[in-house]
Amino acid sequence: NNESPVIASHNRIITRGEIAAKPDKSILVRYQQQLITDEAVDICNYKKIKIKIRTEENCIWRE
Repeated sequence: NNESPVIASHNRIITRGEIAAKPDKSILVRYQQQLITDEAVDICNYKKIKIKIRTEENCIWRE
């Protein structure tokens, strides 16, 4: 649904500025190797963005 768009980043480090540009109540999917700054996590909490870590076990694209 449009209430929780799924977003991702191709950057190695996810920053505050990148998260600030994303819509509220989104779901951020990141790889285990990606880093996310503390400020970006704070913005996620403020904007109610859920952070999900993608692993090979739960990869929907492999199905």
